[in-house]
Amino acid sequence: MAIATFDTLKFASTRKAAGVPEKQAEAVAFGEVMQINFKELGYKEDLNATRDELKQEMNDIRIGLKQEINDVEQRLMPRSMARSPISRFRSRRSKGSRSCSGG
Repeated sequence: MAIATFDTLKFASTRKAAGVPEKQAEAVAFGEVMQINFKELGYKEDLNATRDELKQEMNDIRIGLKQEINDVEQRLMPRSMARSPISRFRSRRSKGSRSCSGG
């Protein structure tokens, strides 16, 4: 964000030289500074909208990172480990029942 600079002394001096009373020239200079600064002021609605956008963006990043981590984990796991815990349980159970029924 650019910061506007305003030379209030020069502004007031120019007004005084033109015949404006000193206090009035200073007050007008102060008013100009305030007006310039208020142009850059964010309103509550603007700040809330920005906050909501950032929250959504952070959530999207979090979801993306979780998916990337999951993808890497899947690539790094051996085939037997990649199966779900339920399928591993069923596989062990079926192997165990075959060996018991054979004897």
